[in-house]
Amino acid sequence: MEECSMDITGKQPFRRRRNSLEIIAEILEVVQEGANKTKVMYSTNLSFKQLENYMKFLLEKGFVERIGEKTGKGAVYRTTSGGLRFLEAFKDLDASPSFPILSSKIPGSRQN
Repeated sequence: MEECSMDITGKQPFRRRRNSLEIIAEILEVVQEGANKTKVMYSTNLSFKQLENYMKFLLEKGFVERIGEKTGKGAVYRTTSGGLRFLEAFKDLDASPSFPILSSKIPGSRQN
């Protein structure tokens, strides 16, 4: 996730919108060692509704799995081997100067 420092007025500077692939990669990174939805929501700066939509998608695609419950903290989710492969491929594409995936909008997707 990008670092944002505050300016003299105490406000954060403008931050460009992330595309869906960036958000998915952030979620997969957060849940690698296991995390509940609250931790994911705060770490990725998503609303609960947005997170619910992404988690449903990631569970259906087999990129995350529900591994159990922490006492009183809700379900715990973890990145699967398929999710780790996606994350690795995403990082490879992001690092490639000939395929700047992060600087462009994905056609047909909504920016969050």
